Amino acid sequence: MEKLNKTINYKPPISQIIKEIKRSNGEVTSNNSDISNIFNDYFASLGETLSKKIEITPQEIDIIIQLFDNNKSSPSNSPSFRFVKISVPHISNILVHIFNKCI
Repeated sequence: MEKLNKTINYKPPISQIIKEIKRSNGEVTSNNSDISNIFNDYFASLGETLSKKIEITPQEIDIIIQLFDNNKSSPSNSPSFRFVKISVPHISNILVHIFNKCI
């Protein structure tokens, strides 16, 4: 609990406090509310921006599935890793579609 309190109540050293920031139009602001909003806008849009640059391919699915260890057990309600490896050529395009929709 003490560690959580330290994290919540953390105050960065003065040298780490951002005193001004440049807006996307090049204008510099030192208003704390503006600085906060600029960071918020940036990080709120970061996921969408990155997801547009990421696309999973069938080859990546195949590589990852081939790394599964046949000698390891899969969860009891799941198909065996050996079965999944054999199925990859038939299901990789479907998996790619699902994964890319989730990004």
